[in-house]
Amino acid sequence: MKIILIRHAAPDFVWEKNYTSAGFAEACAAYDAAGIKDFAPDPFDVTGKAVYVSTLRRAKETASLLFPGADLQETDLLNEVPLSPSGESSTPRALSYWQSKGRLQWFLNDPRQKEGRKETIRRAEAAIDLIEKETKDVVLVSHGFFLNILLKRLRKRGYVLARGGFGKIDYLERIRATRRVDHCGACNHNCTLKNPGCGVGMDKARREGIIP
Repeated sequence: MKIILIRHAAPDFVWEKNYTSAGFAEACAAYDAAGIKDFAPDPFDVTGKAVYVSTLRRAKETASLLFPGADLQETDLLNEVPLSPSGESSTPRALSYWQSKGRLQWFLNDPRQKEGRKETIRRAEAAIDLIEKETKDVVLVSHGFFLNILLKRLRKRGYVLARGGFGKIDYLERIRATRRVDHCGACNHNCTLKNPGCGVGMDKARREGIIP
C-alpha cells in the first residue's frame, strides 16, 4: 500500500499579533471556520485510490480543488490538534505565547487543552487502522501539526517516508509513505520492489515475482 499525505492549502485567515485569552479562543474558532486562499491546483489523478480528508473547511476545500469530482471520505480522525487558551488573561499577550504554551500543555497532557498528546497518538493510530483496511492506495488531506504525529506513528508501524523537504511541512506538500516490506532494502534510495533502483533490488524483486 502507498499513502500520499498532503497538508491543506494556505488558510484565508490573518492572525493578530496579540490576544487576550478570550480573544485567542475566538481566533482559533474563526481559523477553523476559515477557507483557503486561491491557488493553482497541481493536477493529481486519484483514480482507483481512496481519498480521506479532515472535516475542517480548509482541508475539504483543498481536496475539492486538487481532486475535482473525487469521492471524499471525511473523518475527524484527520483533524488538526486543537488549541485552547493556556489560562485566563484579560491582558493581551503575543500570539506566539498562546501557541507555544498551548502546545507545551498538549505535550504534558494538560486538561486545559481539548486534546492531549496521548489522545492525539491514539487518534493517529486509529487513522492508520482505518487506512490499512483499504485494499487500494490512499490519498489524505490533513493538517501540519497532526501530520507530524501521524508520520511518526507510520514510521513505528513499519512505513518508509519520502518527502522533498525537511522540517516544517509546507502547505500543499506531498509526502509518500509505503510499507517497509514493499522496499527492496538494497540501497539508501528507498526504492520499492515494483521499481528497484539497483541490481540487488532487481534480483530480489525477481525472486519475489514482482518483476519479470
